[in-house]
Amino acid sequence: AAQLQLTTTEAAELLHRRFGMELDAESTELLCRRTEGWPAGIQLAGLALQDEADRPGFVKRFSGDERNVADYLTGEVLDRLPVEQARFLKHTSILDRLSGPLCDAVAGVAGSATTLAEMERANLFLVPLDHQRKWYRYHRLFGEWLRHELRRTEPDQISKLHARASRWFEEENHLDAAISHAIAAGELERATEIMNRYLLDPSGVHWPTVFRWLTRLPFEA
Repeated sequence: AAQLQLTTTEAAELLHRRFGMELDAESTELLCRRTEGWPAGIQLAGLALQDEADRPGFVKRFSGDERNVADYLTGEVLDRLPVEQARFLKHTSILDRLSGPLCDAVAGVAGSATTLAEMERANLFLVPLDHQRKWYRYHRLFGEWLRHELRRTEPDQISKLHARASRWFEEENHLDAAISHAIAAGELERATEIMNRYLLDPSGVHWPTVFRWLTRLPFEA
């Protein structure tokens, strides 16, 4: 996958040859970042860009829930998967990074480490984050699309999934992630309790992170 990623120059050439389109250098670079150089993703963006008057603005908004991307991924990926695997993908899409034990806790299943390894072999838009293949993340556009599908089909599950993730990270003493997921779950009391524990050791506090949490909390909390 890394070898097949298009560079900015190659993406510009693809858009020019396929669509006769000239994007400015900044927009082309941003499109490459958003698609992570995925050739089909760049072509799907090109299809949508043909009808756009404000092409730089569209590139800034371009995400996994854009119609061409969503239709493509639904038809080529989700509809071909077993129901259990499709549900696993959607439920774990709330996570910025994935591991077997974490996915077990969030998705309420067993054997997620094996599932992740099989997904990587099947090229299901999974990016390994270490050489041991313990941690992964979803391709940016794929993850955005999965979260869109989760909001569309199972909105009542989102807070529950974030709550499970928060508890797992808290048990593993990853307080930053525990707080972020608690806030996303709407468990503000838990979030502030964990934050207080985090602040007990001022020498280890990353203040920009604390300020980011505070901006997400209601004034009362």
